[in-house]
Amino acid sequence: MQVTIEHTQKDIVPYGGLPIVGSILKSIGLANTCNDMPVAKAHPLNKIECSDIISTCIAIMCTGQHNFEVCRDFALEQFFIKNALGLVNLPSAERFRQRLDLIFAESDWKHDVYPRLAQLNQKVIMLYFKENKTGLTPIPSPLFLDDGQVMHLLPVDIDVTPYDESKSHKEGATVTYKNFIGYAPINAHIGMEGFMLDTEFRIGKQHCQKDTPEFITETIRYAEPLIKDGQGLLFRLDSGNDAVDNMAVIMHFGHYFIIKRNLRKESLVDWWELAHNPGTVKHTWAGNPALASDPSLKEDEGLKEGVTRYVGSTWREVTYTNYEGKPCKKTLRIVFEVIETTIDEEGQLLLNPKLEVNTWWTNTNYDDKTVIDLYHKHGTMEQYHAELKTDQTMEKLPSGKFGTNMLIHTLSMIAYNILRLIGYLMNKMVNLPMRGTASRRRIGTVIKYIIRIPCIIKFHANRLIADVGGGNPWCGIVCELQKRLT
Repeated sequence: MQVTIEHTQKDIVPYGGLPIVGSILKSIGLANTCNDMPVAKAHPLNKIECSDIISTCIAIMCTGQHNFEVCRDFALEQFFIKNALGLVNLPSAERFRQRLDLIFAESDWKHDVYPRLAQLNQKVIMLYFKENKTGLTPIPSPLFLDDGQVMHLLPVDIDVTPYDESKSHKEGATVTYKNFIGYAPINAHIGMEGFMLDTEFRIGKQHCQKDTPEFITETIRYAEPLIKDGQGLLFRLDSGNDAVDNMAVIMHFGHYFIIKRNLRKESLVDWWELAHNPGTVKHTWAGNPALASDPSLKEDEGLKEGVTRYVGSTWREVTYTNYEGKPCKKTLRIVFEVIETTIDEEGQLLLNPKLEVNTWWTNTNYDDKTVIDLYHKHGTMEQYHAELKTDQTMEKLPSGKFGTNMLIHTLSMIAYNILRLIGYLMNKMVNLPMRGTASRRRIGTVIKYIIRIPCIIKFHANRLIADVGGGNPWCGIVCELQKRLT
């Protein structure tokens, strides 16, 4: 039977999940927080409230877009969009761009705008506490302190993720450490859930360590309301942030860290000799016949024939300046991993063994293997970055002005956490129309099945109804999500 395409008079909206976003924005009090921003009260462009501009920007990013021109699509169904997001006025694409420029240009970003947005971001994470009564999920391994207390640590992963702005001439877009033109923002994610806690937008050429101690201090301040009794923070950073200043800040606030060390000019042979000292745990491949006769050997199913892995700890004294400006000395633990290869991939015996050395700073009392395993979990942050840059399409920012792009990037943090919150609520529901189970759902999955679910607009009993259709398997999930968050 031939299918005929017709033009209908019914209002069909491709963003049926936006009322859920609007409910979250109302719950965190976005209007009260943003409407008193000191943005040129007498300016003729000030006819639209700041909350309408910011809510529109967050909603656009929750649909997986970020361009100014999306406002034109919203204008086609502005009655639905305004009611879904609780807007007084929906800006045009031109007004939207101009007002974003004004919010950054005519306000104190560091002391006024960003603290407001960070406070809203905190409230989004706090909404998760209503669902998960125990708060954010700590790492599975508790930390046993010397006084007998048990500390449950919330992971805080910090890393830089370059945005590729090649072939553009945007303000602040310079050569990043990955050798392309772009920006280099630094993000901090907290908990096993991966909520984004803090962010700082940076020019591309800025070194990852510059201003990082101040960023860690700010992150700790924003994390404090999220920490429950018996909990602490475990910071995980890669070798680009191997600096005693970072460790000094974390220790000053009484938290913990695992930081990958930069070997710099250290000799691999010296570490190989240290690995052969007594007390170092030696792992070898599972098929090694020496395992039966040597009880000191431990099998490692991840190793191949001819590969031996040594794991141990050592201690070194470091010097730093404390918050009072006084020099301090402290002995810190280094966990090391030395991998010795004597047979290459083709089965050829090597005359000189090939060495690979990895080392980490830590102030925890976890055993060596746990420290290494916990740092490897830091790699999950690459998935968070991928979702931000691909699912939310944030890698190509829309403005040529650095300040406006900084504002949009910061608002993307709120949008990211809104989508992450919806994903966790969705994941706990029964009869979820997806195969298998997962600890979390990708941001792209939430956008595809929840936010961008199509609906037909109806009016009944003085109510605006978004009919998502009973034939859609996600209909019940979307309806339940709105009930929970309203």
